Amino acid sequence: MGCSTAEEVEGEDDSAQEQEEAFIARTWVINTARVHVLDRMLEVDPESMAVLGDAESPFRESGELVWETNVDLFLEAGLLLEGEDGYRVDTELSMADAGRNVDLSGDHMEGALGDTLRASTVTWCDEEKRGVDLAQEYYEGHYGDFDTHEEYEEAIVEYVECEFD
Repeated sequence: MGCSTAEEVEGEDDSAQEQEEAFIARTWVINTARVHVLDRMLEVDPESMAVLGDAESPFRESGELVWETNVDLFLEAGLLLEGEDGYRVDTELSMADAGRNVDLSGDHMEGALGDTLRASTVTWCDEEKRGVDLAQEYYEGHYGDFDTHEEYEEAIVEYVECEFD
């Protein structure tokens, strides 16, 4: 058994870091697609986003915390931002970070976004479909196509704008 030189160990560390950086998680791709669908929905047809929940049947509860609607939850989590022209989506915020902002897990935020997009209709593409289906179609057709988060993000934006082949 031989000894490794410092250069060989350093080279192995660099290779492991490159592989880790090249890996793009499936959940990141689907969540990014969903966030961009919601963003496009609010930009093109804000009325197409379903508002889920009400005072009698709150959208989400967690211990003492209650969010009457999905909009309330998304605003408090920082996923939705309110501006002069209505809502916009913080597309840089991860589901885990949004969840931490309101003492929920990233899985709870993913579920809330999924529920919203299941009940919301994409109206700007050739055929109407549920928002969750547009995101899923992107994921199923393109996961593994790109090497970086930036490439995925650019392709996702084009896809949800229905500028795809």
